[in-house]
Amino acid sequence: MLQAKHLEWLREQVAASPFLSTYELTPMFNEAFPEVAVHRSTILQALHRLGLSPKKRRASRRSGSRKG
Repeated sequence: MLQAKHLEWLREQVAASPFLSTYELTPMFNEAFPEVAVHRSTILQALHRLGLSPKKRRASRRSGSRKG
């Protein structure tokens, strides 16, 4: 279970670099807190608890009209 200091670290990272993906955040977290070593799903759950969502890339959407 992540502690308040871990959640605060995540909040700070996302605030500083909002386009970080969970694939990028997880190894950064594990390097910062090797005593915890979490899986990406734990990072996703923590972001959800903080009211944050994983990175969304608006610029990478396909151009053109959507076919239904």
